[in-house]
Amino acid sequence: MRLRGVGGISTNSDTFQTSSKICITFSQLSNLFTILKMNQPETKNQEKSPTSTLSLDLIELSTVLIIPNFIPHTINLDFLKYNEIIPDDWAIADHPIINNFQVKFSFVNKVKINAENNRIILSEVLEKQDKPKIPSITCELIQKLNQFDYLALGFNTNHLVIFNPNQDIARRYITEKWLRPGAWYKASKAPIKASINYFYTLEECKLDLNITEATFQIPKQPVQPAILFTSNFHYDLQGETSLDRQKHLLQTLENWELIIKKNQKIIYAFFN
Repeated sequence: MRLRGVGGISTNSDTFQTSSKICITFSQLSNLFTILKMNQPETKNQEKSPTSTLSLDLIELSTVLIIPNFIPHTINLDFLKYNEIIPDDWAIADHPIINNFQVKFSFVNKVKINAENNRIILSEVLEKQDKPKIPSITCELIQKLNQFDYLALGFNTNHLVIFNPNQDIARRYITEKWLRPGAWYKASKAPIKASINYFYTLEECKLDLNITEATFQIPKQPVQPAILFTSNFHYDLQGETSLDRQKHLLQTLENWELIIKKNQKIIYAFFN
């Protein structure tokens, strides 16, 4: 499977690269979209627009915990399994990265735990029938590392909209509907490609939303135009004490499904 970003960036079968040059490895991602069509039935990670047949797939989810004075070596595989943060039967996919600046574990089920100075990043690649594991793992980790003062939470998603082959609709949505064509639009000899950033101030957090034109291809099948929506929700944790901020953090993560629904509602509004 191949995804190509807005700048003509071609990636191999297990790597996805956004227009901002942030590279994310997708282990066995070719299994994700074996029957992906615009009119396919809903699944757990696929929502349909109430006003159209538009399909929106959640393909990756991650959390980022901002923890001043956190040292990566606080986390190791024995700690994760002994404290039941992850199950005992989770197998390592790649050789762990362990040094003075980073401790990183990649598992066969496409979950990654990456501890760095002052932060922990947990991420997973999702298939259609998967229920996200990251929110509950993150909560377990926080409860076992309750001695730290958590300052902020990043809740990040990647959603993909895929269109039928041989259509120019993905590019035209971005360059003709969401941007206003003008003299700048006609200056290019080839069709213009674009990536847009939106910055929202929501009631409880800030949202950075990037929209990028992409293409999607399963081996031996036609290339399909697609649009990638990358969302970064940033929560500054509230409370006078570290215990108060930790409570706010856990309450936010327990509402992860509402965050995703809000995220998808914002995305669908672009197509109305």
